[in-house]
Order: sequence, then C-alpha cells, then structure tokens
Amino acid sequence: MDYIQLYRIIEESTPMKFDCGLLCQSACCQGDDDQGMLLFPGEKALYAQDMPEGFAVHEVTLPGWGNAHLLTCAGRCPRARRPLSCRIFPLSPHWDGQQFVCRLDSRGVAMCPLCRDVQDALDPAF
Repeated sequence: MDYIQLYRIIEESTPMKFDCGLLCQSACCQGDDDQGMLLFPGEKALYAQDMPEGFAVHEVTLPGWGNAHLLTCAGRCPRARRPLSCRIFPLSPHWDGQQFVCRLDSRGVAMCPLCRDVQDALDPAF
C-alpha cells in the first residue's frame, strides 16, 4: 500500500467538519503503551525510517486484531506526521469480503463522544 499517496488523497479532508478534539480534550492523542493509534500493515516502516520526536511504536495484542502496532505521540503533532488511523478516527476501514467499508473504530467507544452520534457529525464529503 502506498500510504504517502493515500495521505495526500485525504490531506485536507477529515471525517468531522470541526476540531473534534475540543469535545474530549484530545483523548485519542493521550495514548500510552496500549492506547494509541493503530498502524496498518506496512505503515510501521514509514515511522521506522523517520520517527518524529515524541512518537513511539508499541507492539500489542488487540482483541479481534491479534498482534498489532500502535503509535503514540506526545499529545499534539502535525497532521502530516499522523498515521492513517489517526487521520480517519473515529472511523476504521474494514473488509466485508468484497470491499472496504468504514465503520466506527471499536477502540474509540470508550474515549470518543462522537462514537455515540457520529452520523450527525460526519462530513459527507469525507
């Protein structure tokens, strides 16, 4: 997967029409060793080449995912350095057997108030 190209496609587009971090004091940015943003297959290599200051990769086991890598940061970071899961949170792509569909990231339910009413906040253009 060419994540650089994918990042460019959604560079200016976000799932929400507003800074959703204002609702929860950026809870998804307060990650620790087991509460960070999921790195998709092959994405870890981008951070291995050039790890931004304050970022860390943690290997964890997640229910339903198995072994996974989570990226945490120091709290705020430039959008251009964020992994895909951070750029689309609280959504997550899932393969339904025929195509990718967007669903709520199940890990976001505990921290993201938008997971309760995401349809009302979602930007249709995204």
